[in-house]
Amino acid sequence: MRTALVLLTLVTVCAFAAEFTTGGADMWKFNGYGIFRLDVWGEEEADPDMGFSTCGDIAWTPTLNDMLSAKAELGLDADDNSVVLTDAYLNMTPAEGFAIRGGQFKRMFGWGYLEPTTAMLFPDRPLYTDSGVGIFSDYGKRDIGLMLLGDFDMFTLDAAYTNGVVDTEETDSNKQFTVHGTVMPAEWITIGAALGMHTEDSEAEEDETVSGT
Repeated sequence: MRTALVLLTLVTVCAFAAEFTTGGADMWKFNGYGIFRLDVWGEEEADPDMGFSTCGDIAWTPTLNDMLSAKAELGLDADDNSVVLTDAYLNMTPAEGFAIRGGQFKRMFGWGYLEPTTAMLFPDRPLYTDSGVGIFSDYGKRDIGLMLLGDFDMFTLDAAYTNGVVDTEETDSNKQFTVHGTVMPAEWITIGAALGMHTEDSEAEEDETVSGT
């Protein structure tokens, strides 16, 4: 088979990535990243046989006072090279290890979506999280609502109630509830679980409630 289709269907031969974080006043802190990559496809008679791809974002993360902080993040949509608003939320921390978040944020569902871009082991997210279609969009992706976050030593527990608008686009699902927890018994292992629930519009008199783990 021609050396197993030249060993790999997709081989990344060149990549450049950069991250930055600014110092200065708490109100004017920015961070972000940029990734520029050349991909070569090893499949026979691939058209195109190589191509460039890029992604990046910039985030403003001000600290307003001891209890209030915020985040506003713009990301580059590599599909059409447009700039989109990703995160936009306010955090209130009334006690150590406990926070209340309101605005647009990631629903805590799906490791492949929650992992930071620059920390991923592979250059692209799993197709089921990145395509924007299918069942994952009903439970994961960004949404607008309220979330409670708890960090208790080796345990974390987060619960969100959101309006069912996925990445600023209306879907056939209404109000959503998502709960996510992790435990880290050692530095080298993290165990996590999540539950998502949403109500789908139905032609019947009563809507249907659906859940996924």
